[in-house]
Amino acid sequence: ETYRQLANDIWSICNLLRGPYKRNEYRKVILPLTVLRRFDCLLAPTKAQALKTFNQYKGKPESIIRSVMQSATGYPFYNLSKLELAPSQKGRNSLLNDPSNLAPNLNSYINGYSPNIRTIFDHFKFGEQITKMAEKNLLFQVIQKFATFDLSFSGLFADQAAMQMGYVF
Repeated sequence: ETYRQLANDIWSICNLLRGPYKRNEYRKVILPLTVLRRFDCLLAPTKAQALKTFNQYKGKPESIIRSVMQSATGYPFYNLSKLELAPSQKGRNSLLNDPSNLAPNLNSYINGYSPNIRTIFDHFKFGEQITKMAEKNLLFQVIQKFATFDLSFSGLFADQAAMQMGYVF
């Protein structure tokens, strides 16, 4: 899938948002969810091991947990939630497996990220958008669509993957 097609797929979500959101408000949903899905894709290969590592260090000071988790994931961030923003499949802890609790589970999932990532979503004020989408019965459809996007860009070097994300935006 080319980056143009991926960008088109992501921006096609605007069709779902039309009505409850004005055109200039689409970015309040699209940008944070693109970033969230990208983080989820990056952490997916190490998710199980990272959670095992966390269980070994649970209760230790935050500085130790941060250091250990960053080593476990290979990134300067981590997620301690068992949930993932992935397509609903048997054996996976997808947010989509429990549609009636999607809004609180999505908030919990975001709060499972390391403080540096939570700050990003606080800045986006994304909790407000989760509430709005849930109230307008859009949340499941939007999350379901985002869960299908492969934003790992696996097989690319880091600078190439960053460039691909730039094209998507």
